[in-house]
Amino acid sequence: MLTNKNQSRRGIALLFVMGALMIITVISIELTQRSQIAKQSVLGRRDAVKALELAKAAFRWSTFRLQLDTQLDGIPVIPGTNFGGKKDDFSEMQWNFPLTYPFPVSLTANQIDDLETEQVASAESLEGSFVTSIKDASAKINLNDVGIGGPPGQKVVSGAAKVLLYLLSSPRFQKYYQYDSNQKINEIVYSIDDWTDVDTQINHLGGGDEDQEYAIKDFPYTVKNGPFFTLSEVGMLKTLNDELFEELKPFVTVYPFDAKIPRVSSQPVVPKGKINVNTAPVELIAALISPRAMTSNRDRLTCAQKFAQARALQAFRSIKAGGTEPSFMTFMQDFCGAQNQDNTSSDNDFIEKQVMAILDVRSDLFEIEAVGISGNIEKTISAVVLRSKDGVKTLYWKVL
Repeated sequence: MLTNKNQSRRGIALLFVMGALMIITVISIELTQRSQIAKQSVLGRRDAVKALELAKAAFRWSTFRLQLDTQLDGIPVIPGTNFGGKKDDFSEMQWNFPLTYPFPVSLTANQIDDLETEQVASAESLEGSFVTSIKDASAKINLNDVGIGGPPGQKVVSGAAKVLLYLLSSPRFQKYYQYDSNQKINEIVYSIDDWTDVDTQINHLGGGDEDQEYAIKDFPYTVKNGPFFTLSEVGMLKTLNDELFEELKPFVTVYPFDAKIPRVSSQPVVPKGKINVNTAPVELIAALISPRAMTSNRDRLTCAQKFAQARALQAFRSIKAGGTEPSFMTFMQDFCGAQNQDNTSSDNDFIEKQVMAILDVRSDLFEIEAVGISGNIEKTISAVVLRSKDGVKTLYWKVL
């Protein structure tokens, strides 16, 4: 009996020991897992901070490249070339390509042997890298300059509004209109006009409540009565569906704008943005031409294509005709049948007066995308900057 009791006690003790071992094992595994998770979390936070700092460094490098281009603008014009002068075609050679760091280097076998004793920086040794790109935002229509203003009976359609109307009338956008295209296009311009002015009435009707047009949506909201702050805000317009908005995005911006100066419908729109003819896409160049002066969409596009081919060889130094340097209007007269235009406005103007006022041959508005990479973490800074003689000013900044 004593033997059986001792065996029973030893069995129970063994069970307790095995149970304790199992508990200790489970706890050890849990602690190890938590330790690994904590380690990965710390490394992730570290890499996130490093990636963000690398993205900021990429952004600063981009602004330096733009400031450098301003200094290069001081180089005298070299006749018959794209070098020198205040324009952005020279800068395209040094900023219009993405920049990576560390710099990619291709070495021959002999060069590699020579560097065996040297310490060469790499993404691994620096524990991070960045990529940055700069795009010309002056090659777009500023939607904050789209509007119709002036005293009753003397309303003036802004230059940006005219270019937008002509762009939306092109064959590229026709598939997005389910009924009368002219009415649909006009409604888009009207909705932008009502959104950005300070009053609450429907301008093209001469009365009515703007907010009522947005109250019928599933999620009603009110008209802003102020400038667009971001491009995504444009998607809130009742006249733009998602597909049309995505198609339009490459051609439009909302910068620059001045939120301190409200826009009133009783005054003509004072444009703050410019369209650079040296960098604008072909579709936008075609939209600069008045349909009354050149009625065929095909002819306008052909003219724009000829212009794009010419600027690829030699940049245009001015907008108005005259002088010895290549000019936009001289080309239009020589190759597209444009007539001489004076300072007065005419219905037959090849480039209407309001459109001429927003054209330029250089850029000061740019979009910067800076990506920092550390470990498996990427941080992207999306920014819009305005360059001036005083430096580079950030208009928009978002970290993704």
